[in-house]
Amino acid sequence: MRFNILQDKSQSEAMKEVAIYTRTSCRKQNPDSLRQQEQACRHYAEKYGYQVVKVYQDSAKSGTNSDRDGLHQMMADAKNGDLQAILLFDISRLTRNYRDGLILLLLLYLYGVQIISVAAPPIKDFTSLLLLADYESDLIGQKTRTGLEAAAAKGRHTGGKPPFGYRLDENKQLVIVPGEAKIVKEIFNLYLSGLSMEQVASKINKMGKASQAGRNFTRFSVRDILDNEKYTGNYVYHPSAGHAGLNSNSKITVPGGCPAIITAADFEAAKRRRKGSRDGK
Repeated sequence: MRFNILQDKSQSEAMKEVAIYTRTSCRKQNPDSLRQQEQACRHYAEKYGYQVVKVYQDSAKSGTNSDRDGLHQMMADAKNGDLQAILLFDISRLTRNYRDGLILLLLLYLYGVQIISVAAPPIKDFTSLLLLADYESDLIGQKTRTGLEAAAAKGRHTGGKPPFGYRLDENKQLVIVPGEAKIVKEIFNLYLSGLSMEQVASKINKMGKASQAGRNFTRFSVRDILDNEKYTGNYVYHPSAGHAGLNSNSKITVPGGCPAIITAADFEAAKRRRKGSRDGK
């Protein structure tokens, strides 16, 4: 299937109104990127005599995910016949997923809306650009995964809040918070004494202790602590956890990668008790 980019002069003279769509992929991306994309599109529109009638944007939204407010609104307006053409900096701003890209292009074709890519050469086959964007997305995901795995292998924290009982130093290494570490030890001791997770939480709350978020402990926050192998000093990292596009099922374990709060023996004993508990408490 072939989709035409509106690039040649004969087509440009027949169309004067365009909408602009811009997107950034993450919060760490240059905050001026949206503005720069829009400026490039407006410069192109001025050069070729288009009138910009609307601007859609999505900030900190992955191009591999089509669940974006700006994109949804643009497609709804296109369906309603409110748009003649859409101006992008490049096709990767619309999508980095080949399958989703084909669907979007087909819908826009059916709605009678044409696509103009500022950065694209004057080619006729838009699908080749989708393939390139899809490949670049895979490459970015692989580089991200490699970087995270390298950091994990050095015991460096790979994202998210540090576990209760730890904080991060200037090198992103986990260091112990003494007051919280004391609570972690007490949770393991109480659980190994025979109390359920709910009873442990109640006991800790009666001591006037608060969780990392400043709230009371629950059986679920106690469970998370009992499940966390980092408390034994083993830095554990699951590449697929919390990182979109990273599909590895592997686990990286770095013995001694972080300071220990409890013994490995206590951790294993708590694990055995949980496995043997009929009510999961």
